[in-house]
Amino acid sequence: METRDDALRTPLSYAASTDNVTVVKILIGRGATLDSRDRHGRTPLSWAAAEAGENIVKLLISNCIDCIELIEQRDDNGRSPLSWAASSANYRVVLFLLSAGADIDSVDSLGRSPLSWAAGEGSPRTVKVLLEHGANVDTYDHEGRSPMTWAADNKRADLGLIMVRLAQASNGERDDQPSRPTVGVGTYIGAGAYTSHPRFRSGISDTDVSKAKQIQTPLPTAKMP
Repeated sequence: METRDDALRTPLSYAASTDNVTVVKILIGRGATLDSRDRHGRTPLSWAAAEAGENIVKLLISNCIDCIELIEQRDDNGRSPLSWAASSANYRVVLFLLSAGADIDSVDSLGRSPLSWAAGEGSPRTVKVLLEHGANVDTYDHEGRSPMTWAADNKRADLGLIMVRLAQASNGERDDQPSRPTVGVGTYIGAGAYTSHPRFRSGISDTDVSKAKQIQTPLPTAKMP
């Protein structure tokens, strides 16, 4: 049951990543270890959060003893199951993990949070879920990049919608800090591109663009890419 391959992955690790509920149930029923770690420190839950659906994630968590420890178990890069779910645009899994107690602002070895990964991968639904649950917008990774700059860097057509949502959240968080210097959202797009750029405009309405131009966000204190 605990046979491992060269990557130190177990049958449960593979079954969890293929969204095969039947096989996962059989393996768990036969005593498969839920918190087994592969060569990179990833658990079956980590793989399920990244590549499977919420049914597998729920199944794994419903059979754990110390669920919070399993949910917060980090791989060798410091990434949690929530981090992997956020970077995979798996918003339903993100929502479930948050309801189960996952740390919404956990950071990995690169200093990136789940919101940073979701914004960088261009997933508006995942960004929305994280923001609605209080994710911190004004964070910077070890390269000085915020979720806003990661959103600006991706090549998804829904970039504009993500930018608006991040800007709105950031604006709301600084209501009690009127003295902080601010810049327009367009500054974050970089390389001279503002809200008129096709990549920003694609997939959002003129109303959203208008909001993005009006919303003011905190001036970055770290270097911008």
